Amino acid sequence: MEDLISVSFDQLSSYDPASIRKGLRKLEGLLAQLCLPSASDDIEEATKPQNAAFQHFIKLQNGFEYNLSVRVIACLERILGMKTTEQVNALLVSCLDLLQGILLLHTASRHLFARENHMNTLLDMLDVGVCPSVQSATLLTLVCALLDLPVNIRVYIYI
Repeated sequence: MEDLISVSFDQLSSYDPASIRKGLRKLEGLLAQLCLPSASDDIEEATKPQNAAFQHFIKLQNGFEYNLSVRVIACLERILGMKTTEQVNALLVSCLDLLQGILLLHTASRHLFARENHMNTLLDMLDVGVCPSVQSATLLTLVCALLDLPVNIRVYIYI
């Protein structure tokens, strides 16, 4: 798992949209593999992943080296610096969708949005000139970031 995450991080650090997309797909696949129930799981077990791989993933997220949220936020900031195209908008939506999943799976990652700079990154994507699909994904990500954390809500209100 660490190798897959490391390779994905290298791709997310790129300025090449195709490389970034590959990194996002690998991480999306990892999360899907961790969260989707197998055919042998019953309904009750499928609602809350408790397998060893999922627990290992959470343990990795608790450290800084393999924390996906930090890297995806950095990737979002890098993409925002690119010239706006349909491909860039698609990358933004993919990053935001991935970030939503991470924030819902690893609640401690939500604390990143107690920082004004990370909250501002989201709020910048709600500007008037931004693509509507990016704005929609941003709103969903914002809800995930604010969920059950009053400190994040205070930061959001005071910005």
